[in-house]
Amino acid sequence: MEQSSKNKNTCSENTNSQKKARQFDFDLLFAQTIESKQTEQESADFSRISLQGGVDGIIKIDRNVEGNKQEDDFVGPPIPENLKNSKQDDEDEEVVGPPLPSGFILDKNVLIENTDDAGFDEDEINVSSVIPASYEVSVKTDTTKAITALAFDLQGAKFAIGTYSYSVSFYEFQRMDSSMSSFRQIYPCESHVINDLAFSNNAENLLVGSSSPILRLLDRQGSQWAETVRGDQYLVDPANTKGHTAAINSVCWHPLSKNEFLTCADDGTLRIWDINDYKDVTKCINTQRKLIKTKNSTGKRALATTCCYSRDGKLIAAGCDD
Repeated sequence: MEQSSKNKNTCSENTNSQKKARQFDFDLLFAQTIESKQTEQESADFSRISLQGGVDGIIKIDRNVEGNKQEDDFVGPPIPENLKNSKQDDEDEEVVGPPLPSGFILDKNVLIENTDDAGFDEDEINVSSVIPASYEVSVKTDTTKAITALAFDLQGAKFAIGTYSYSVSFYEFQRMDSSMSSFRQIYPCESHVINDLAFSNNAENLLVGSSSPILRLLDRQGSQWAETVRGDQYLVDPANTKGHTAAINSVCWHPLSKNEFLTCADDGTLRIWDINDYKDVTKCINTQRKLIKTKNSTGKRALATTCCYSRDGKLIAAGCDD
């Protein structure tokens, strides 16, 4: 008996010596712990839902969870309420400056209406409405009386206007501003109405015909530098006089010669002049180069109201009062 008990003890000792220590998987334990916690949380949520009333409780819980997530996004202490209100007021206010006084009423005529750009179509834009251009312009004059004469130079850079108030106004497009006013106004013929104006081919000289028998020649700036001699009105034959004896109705430059020009007047004559006949002593052109009398069908004197050259300068045309 004793021998058998000893054998059993030796066998148990051998088996105990052959046993190994138990090994633990920490990752598996950690995963099991998390899973058990989630299960407990879900059971607690469902119990809370049953108390609050079914599906509505689910929605309320989800909203609270989302609100907590949004609140968790902000880092730091909470913003004071007064600062929150001031920030919202700054976002709402678009007007910069001090507040309007009490009782202030806005003028509706100066208010700008809000336009909806959503329906804006580029194809509907008219080019002429975008470009600041116009087909006509109203030029400002310095008088309220009628305009009786108008002349452009050949280049189209400037023009002159004669009026019933005895004035001649000079306009130049390069000098002109939005007011459309003249850069100079003169009274070359004293108290005589301006009947006609004409620029020379090189735009250096301007002929001024008025109700006076004396023709004035002005430079491009409007300063008078020459005039024609006045004829003797007491002579019966106008061919014996060196100049016009009545009001000058029309003036015209020769199309090819820059020194020759033509005039017609109420004395029944057309006269051809040349600038080369100008005399420094008298400051005038002392005589005409040629004289043409205008007569009607009965042979009596006809008053020439207008005259001009042909394009080649070989012919002269005159319009009379008959």
